[in-house]
Amino acid sequence: MCGYPLPPTATPTATRTNTPTATATPTATRTPTPTATPLPGACVPTSATTYARIPDNTPGGVCVSIPYLGAGAITSMSVRTALSHTYISDLKLWLITPLSQTLILMNRPGIPATQYGSSANLIQAFPVTFADAGQASAEGMGTGLTAAQNVCQQNGICSHSPNAGGDPQTFANFAGLVGQMPYGTWKLCASDNYQNEFGAIFDVALDIACVTPPTSTPSPTPTAAQTDTPTVTGTPPTPTGTSIPTDTATPSPTTTPTATASSTSTPSATPTATPTLTPTPTPTHAACQSTSVTAYTRIPDNNATGVCVTIPYIGNGAITTISLGAVLSHTYISDLKLWLVNTASQLLVLMMRPGQPATQYGSSANLVQTHPITFADTGQASAEAMGSGLTAAQNVCQQNGVCSFVPNPDGETSTFSRLGGFVGQNPAGTWLLCAADRYVNDVGAVFVVTLNIACAEPPTATPTPTPTPTSSPMPARAWIPIVMR
Repeated sequence: MCGYPLPPTATPTATRTNTPTATATPTATRTPTPTATPLPGACVPTSATTYARIPDNTPGGVCVSIPYLGAGAITSMSVRTALSHTYISDLKLWLITPLSQTLILMNRPGIPATQYGSSANLIQAFPVTFADAGQASAEGMGTGLTAAQNVCQQNGICSHSPNAGGDPQTFANFAGLVGQMPYGTWKLCASDNYQNEFGAIFDVALDIACVTPPTSTPSPTPTAAQTDTPTVTGTPPTPTGTSIPTDTATPSPTTTPTATASSTSTPSATPTATPTLTPTPTPTHAACQSTSVTAYTRIPDNNATGVCVTIPYIGNGAITTISLGAVLSHTYISDLKLWLVNTASQLLVLMMRPGQPATQYGSSANLVQTHPITFADTGQASAEAMGSGLTAAQNVCQQNGVCSFVPNPDGETSTFSRLGGFVGQNPAGTWLLCAADRYVNDVGAVFVVTLNIACAEPPTATPTPTPTPTSSPMPARAWIPIVMR
């Protein structure tokens, strides 16, 4: 067919001719300048929760390991720890890095500036934080507090800047750790440096912020600008017919049915006499409920008299059931005796040196604040068996799951042998929970005591309702004409 002209192309004509012209002119993307931005590293607060006893008068102390997986360069750091310890001037705390470098956090606060230092306590419920921007120096920890008061709880000073107290160390504060990589195993160590005071580490948290090396943002590939202007000509086909929709269906009117109610009879109500109720004596639940007392009370070492916590109780009625919950800490529970005294000075010995005299030393397990125990007549085990099978590094309830105990006086003088002895009494008044340590070198504290009492008032007769008189309809009168003679 080459050399012959092509025939002309016929252009169809539409009834409506619309020739829209769309011109797309893309714009080239600008190339941003790469900026070096430090990215946050994988550093997050990391905690180690563990119970570690701080041995008495042992400068070597004990250490808790904190594995840390974060990667990056440290920019800031602090340490928070939940501890219990009596007489904090015996206490030294230090941090060891994964490179075996040392930062002393505190070292026997108040010594040697004063002869005995600070007699205040640390308790688990009020953790302390060590940070370069702390509220006060660790050397001043507990200043102004007495032996019956607790750091943070009574003075509101809960963060402290590290102070080595003159002991050798790698760094003087956390700033010395800036730039290091935190990955590895850290250690928090604690030692008691004088006799007759004990404590424990419950929780350690490393709060570390870090960054990774700067990373350049990759440059995107620029998009080439398009210069062609495509023209789109639309020629719609010619419509062949026009159809106008016509509604031909005429809706029929809807007939709404009307319901006519018709009644030709008038109902007659015949009153019925109300029956007389027989009064039934029903015991009414009285205002008895759980009552808690939160107070830190140290249990003195090797002191048979012990210490008592006062529990004011306002509930009124007759006791039907009673149990007691206690949040305690104590090392070597076979030294411990607990007893409850009611408002009438009657007493119930709850536990008496578990495991003795059946074994020479009894149970060496511990009580810790994080795992409260309960005394109830329906307890899981006898209080005499408390801690059975546990070691000196283990805690009642936490390691064996046995958290409730049946009272056992174990031969001690006791008004009652069970909590059921209080049933029927009125609980209103002041109760006491008392604790005594009966041998040397182990101490503890009472933190919270809860009395769970249910009671009932004497039966009350339900008043007899006044019967409602029955009304009878009067019969219609028949009028009889009277004829006068």
